[in-house]
Amino acid sequence: MTVIISEAVIRGTKRMVECGDNEVHRDLQATLMINYTASLRPVKDTTDTVKVGFRFTPTISVLAEHDQHLHLRGMMVLTWEDYRLSWQPDEYDGILETRLSLTSRVEELIWRPELVLNESVSTDFASFIPETTTVVVKHTGKIYWYTLANMQSFCSVSVRNYPFDNQTCHLTFTTWLYQTAQQEFYAVTDLIDGKAYKHYDIKHGLWELDITTVDVNVAAYECESCENQTQSYVHYVLDLRRGERFSHFLAIILPCLIMSGMTTVVLCLSGKEETHTPEFGLTCVLTLFVSLTFVFTKLPSTGQPIIGSYIIWLIIEGVMVTVYGLINARNLRMERPRMPWLRKMKQFIVGVKIVSSIIYGIIFAVVFSK
Repeated sequence: MTVIISEAVIRGTKRMVECGDNEVHRDLQATLMINYTASLRPVKDTTDTVKVGFRFTPTISVLAEHDQHLHLRGMMVLTWEDYRLSWQPDEYDGILETRLSLTSRVEELIWRPELVLNESVSTDFASFIPETTTVVVKHTGKIYWYTLANMQSFCSVSVRNYPFDNQTCHLTFTTWLYQTAQQEFYAVTDLIDGKAYKHYDIKHGLWELDITTVDVNVAAYECESCENQTQSYVHYVLDLRRGERFSHFLAIILPCLIMSGMTTVVLCLSGKEETHTPEFGLTCVLTLFVSLTFVFTKLPSTGQPIIGSYIIWLIIEGVMVTVYGLINARNLRMERPRMPWLRKMKQFIVGVKIVSSIIYGIIFAVVFSK
């Protein structure tokens, strides 16, 4: 009985302490919000600049190659100082930090930096940040804003080396409301290794984020009346590498090589006896057409991949082999002697296949080794 009473007393004491802490936090936040105007920048002098620290750890969600849209998610951190949100810890039971909501249902509660994404495909360039989030406020007035960003940006996709391609996408975070003299960004880090974020357990099966570089700079306004006016921005460069390259080789390159070998077999079958060479050749051509359609439906119409030109060339070779087989089969049915030019046609096709195989073999070897 004594043990039970003691545990009850301890739990009740903890509840009283927690309630007391909550009341102190409530009083602190109410005091901080007295005469606070969220529309004013947190500076004592209007000529002062608000320094905003920025960091974004991106993870790939989807890269829609056909639409050239990149969907990213990741943790975004912004930090700045607001002298109006500082206090003496001794006056509030030693509280060193508190949490405040950025916005209410009607208006913003505290000032926050304006942040937009220039490459956004949405009509709302600032829609990647949730509206109802909280910030951590230190007693010194230092504010840390941790939020999950979910954005869609435009990314120019080059598919020339598909499926062994690397893509480079750009993200430019800036402000349209404030000039550099009013709000200036600085990067928390200048180099981010994509491999360092594997502890998030967010992996993309198709793309690998090799490395991300960060550049902080200013850009001048492009207008006649905007002399000496600049905007601060943070520029991210994302280097994406298509993963599972061996799987793409098995799914795309290997079937093309098999079809190329089949056309060679079809060409060798066309001899002095009547065979089904035209049917085999036509089957190979139709199969290559299906492969070509599969490749181009997944890629943007602005690009011309090497694998596409290779398939087109294989189709041309298949057509030549089919035409040769039809002429040869017709001569055999009519029991005509084999014409010399038909033999030269066969030698020409064989030579073309050998040369094209060597050329494309070298190209694929160079591209695959990158």
